[in-house]
Amino acid sequence: MSNGSTSRRIWIVILRVAGIGALFTWFGFIGAFEHFDRTRPIKPDMVKKAVIPQNNHGHIVYLTEQEQERLLALQRTSIGLFLVAIFAAYFYKKSH
Repeated sequence: MSNGSTSRRIWIVILRVAGIGALFTWFGFIGAFEHFDRTRPIKPDMVKKAVIPQNNHGHIVYLTEQEQERLLALQRTSIGLFLVAIFAAYFYKKSH
């Protein structure tokens, strides 16, 4: 097996793992976003510390800081994995 063949295989594995990971992470973000939209209070709740507004097409619910951080982590992770997949595709094509 040549070095070029190994390099292409590595890039295709990275591309697939990052692409599938980005897709599932994005679906997780959408699922969590919709779950919070259906289950969180529509008025700020100081007792539960749900004071951070989340707007979904005019429907506003209030999240805790931890809930918002989880959403942002899912969103940013999926975007990062998508970018990794793009770079892997570029280097895979370049190695052909």
